[in-house]
Amino acid sequence: MKLLERLSRIARRRGMADASIDASRYRVRNDLAFCAGQRGEWLPPERLHSADVEALLNHLGVARISGIHTRIFTNHALQTFE
Repeated sequence: MKLLERLSRIARRRGMADASIDASRYRVRNDLAFCAGQRGEWLPPERLHSADVEALLNHLGVARISGIHTRIFTNHALQTFE
């Protein structure tokens, strides 16, 4: 099962609204595309490293994403590497 399919399945199991699931899928897809652009190649999420996450978080900070969205994303990103 692919990452976005797993995300949708787990989110539905947790009772998330369809709009929230769609927004999460969009965010993940864009974040992975950013990492691919930085690396010059597409890697599956399990092969990304903390440097990839750091580059993404720096990009989001420069793009002036609101503080709450950055904190939420940071928490999700850090949970991935636990």
